[in-house]
Amino acid sequence: IKVNIASVIFSTLLMCFVDGVITPPYFIKSIIKIVLFLVIPMLYFILYKDKHTYLKKLFMPKKKDFLLALLLGVSVYIVIMAAYFILGSYIDLETIKDSLTSGAGVTAQNFVYVAIYISFVNSLLEEFFFRGFAFLVLKQETSRTVAYIFSSAMFAIYHVGMTSGWFNVFIYALAM
Repeated sequence: IKVNIASVIFSTLLMCFVDGVITPPYFIKSIIKIVLFLVIPMLYFILYKDKHTYLKKLFMPKKKDFLLALLLGVSVYIVIMAAYFILGSYIDLETIKDSLTSGAGVTAQNFVYVAIYISFVNSLLEEFFFRGFAFLVLKQETSRTVAYIFSSAMFAIYHVGMTSGWFNVFIYALAM
């Protein structure tokens, strides 16, 4: 359990530092994220494979689980869109655009590729890391509540580096 927690904290804080301080080009950042969010957990699962046999179920979803996930995903999307319409006047879209173009290196030429990567690869990496590695492993060793709080906190901290400066302090605190 200590190795899992230490790995999650290390990977999350390092990725936050890479996003917020180093700000490498998007391709380099993606490689670093793959190492931290995929390779490190896979090494953990290889080292402790006898202890985590339940993870096979993670990659064999049931139809009802898929429908529940789809329903929850649509619900979250609706909440995000509602929040945007309610709080949109407090969000400086120009700052976000500048952050993506100058900081992350997103341009008109690579936008489609970056959008596809974010939608499919990046989101899968984050789900695998924060829900599969941080949450499920911890849930086996502690309570469900501790696992929820820890994985959610790490997910929020991870996003601090990439979103700092995007919103005013009130909206930022609300988002976190």
